[in-house]
Amino acid sequence: MTERWAIPISFLPQESTYSWLIRTALAHGCDPLALTGFLWPDWRAWTTDLDREISEDRLSALTRYSGIPIKRFQQSFLISDVSLITGMPPPKHGTWPWILALGTRNRTYRGGLQICPKCLSDDEYPYFRRHWRFAWHTACYRHSIRLIDRCPSCDSPIEPHRLEAHNGHLVSCVRCQFDYRNIECQPHNKHALDFQNLADQVLKHRQAIYWNQLVLGHDWFALCRFIIALTRRVLRRPLSKLTAVLKDFGIDVYEPNVSLFSHQLEMLSVTNRERLMAATFKFLNINPDQLLQSLDAAGVSQNSLTEWKVSIPPTLHFLTQLDICHRSRRSIEIHTKVPRSKRAVLIAWHRVRRNTRS
Repeated sequence: MTERWAIPISFLPQESTYSWLIRTALAHGCDPLALTGFLWPDWRAWTTDLDREISEDRLSALTRYSGIPIKRFQQSFLISDVSLITGMPPPKHGTWPWILALGTRNRTYRGGLQICPKCLSDDEYPYFRRHWRFAWHTACYRHSIRLIDRCPSCDSPIEPHRLEAHNGHLVSCVRCQFDYRNIECQPHNKHALDFQNLADQVLKHRQAIYWNQLVLGHDWFALCRFIIALTRRVLRRPLSKLTAVLKDFGIDVYEPNVSLFSHQLEMLSVTNRERLMAATFKFLNINPDQLLQSLDAAGVSQNSLTEWKVSIPPTLHFLTQLDICHRSRRSIEIHTKVPRSKRAVLIAWHRVRRNTRS
């Protein structure tokens, strides 16, 4: 009979599998890499997102040594949440909607993990919560502060799986050893926190009410994703008619930084996501009749609300009453060398920097 590990490590409330594996390794005086190498010698576990899902045959090894049932590990995975959010099973590869992407390159992450420093400071045994992986989470309910997703000392992403046994806990930066519990915290955005609470309730109850209209959970998240895409388009065109309408309804059109346009939602920083969530919450509270009247009076067409191959979601069916602008297509001569705008170059450069950050 296989002997179990000497130190039993239980899951803490809302703890992620990623966090539990690191705590287990450090508690037994070994590196996280050594632990997974012992459990799965033929699998490079840290090159994948362990919070998504782990197959049952690999979980059986964890159960054998930890004594924790397979079902308990499965409860901590994000796959069930994504299925509720999208209404369908998530893809095996690629980015999952509304789940922060780690951007793995070997064992190096480019992002995807965020924390509340005060929660870690209050914990008897510091650990990472699974809800910190949700893209709409930008603040801590308990401490009313903005989450952080990079080391304030060296601007490195949070990567505790690369810590070594002598670190003892997962609250230190792997590059400069800065203790995350010593971070000077920033206040949260009230509207972003309101959206966070609303999204959590929709995920919990699998439905929402949008202006007396019962909406299934996955349709509500699709609606919010459309609004976020619309907001990002408005920020690209600060002088458009649509921008003026949204400003009249109190939605701030701030000066965006280049990083806001460089990546999809799941790869954005907590600061950029906070701004988008705040704008989305304000949009959801606009009376549909008033919104339609304002858009129509400003001469906004359906075309200006959607991007290529993107249609207005059924929840916003009232927007289909807007006019459709029929533009004549002009033949455009394709040149091999076309000058690009300054912003386009900066966006491309920001992608390169993020993808090559080591």
